Amino acid sequence: MRAPVATGSRALFGREVGWLDRSLVLACAAGLAITVLAGLLQVRFGSHPVTFRQVVAAVFDPLVWLRPNVLASFLPGDGLTGALGFERSFDLPTETLIVWSVRLPRVLVAALVGLNLARSGAVFQAVTRNGLASRFTLGVPPGAGLAVLLTLIVFVNVAALLPLTAALGGRPPSSSSTPSPGRGDLAGVIVGTVLNSLQTALFLFASNLGTVQAAIARTTGSLTGVDWQQVRAVLPPTLLVLPGAVLGARESERPPPSAVGASDSSAVAQRSTCPRSNSAL
Repeated sequence: MRAPVATGSRALFGREVGWLDRSLVLACAAGLAITVLAGLLQVRFGSHPVTFRQVVAAVFDPLVWLRPNVLASFLPGDGLTGALGFERSFDLPTETLIVWSVRLPRVLVAALVGLNLARSGAVFQAVTRNGLASRFTLGVPPGAGLAVLLTLIVFVNVAALLPLTAALGGRPPSSSSTPSPGRGDLAGVIVGTVLNSLQTALFLFASNLGTVQAAIARTTGSLTGVDWQQVRAVLPPTLLVLPGAVLGARESERPPPSAVGASDSSAVAQRSTCPRSNSAL
């Protein structure tokens, strides 16, 4: 006789796994497969014509995966490759070199950025108990963009800390303590409008065109010139934060009130009982 599953848990392939179930695992597997296929299709496009078969052969080329010096030169970089005593010079087919040097890092950065944006949106909605909450309605991008412009135009000496200043600039609007989801959205939109106006005004104080172009690229996003250096910058924080976000989502898993028509008293009651993990998220 099969043992009953504990209340609040679900079974996956006959085993208790808490908040996971078969449909969630299958959805994640299907999403991962679609992402890999879309990435391979994207790698195909560029100035040098490459067929889909050549793309697959280049991405899984044994000359890269079975040679530690080649793989290390792309992932950790030339500096660590030399420190490990690996040979830096190597020969690769033209298609493999183009895919691994130019196109693959661009696709990886785009996928990692998309993953982080999706994760941040899910965290916003879980923490605020608001299905309409997003980084745009909470005023996060305008705050981060204003911090970027201030760093590039006013505080030029701390330009190396640009990612940190952008994160700090996006935090104050997102941490506003509003009593209800509706008021939180309204406050975020108002704050975002004001900060966008300040961004436009700051462009008038830019000293040269290069600063303006750098600011636009930072605030709107661009994959131009992306290489493995950007992959190495984005991948470690993603791997560090993602498990914590998943575990925190489990603690925050409660039925949220309706984003439209939720009363102030119910929203305050829901927020007062939120676990402490919401603060970390």
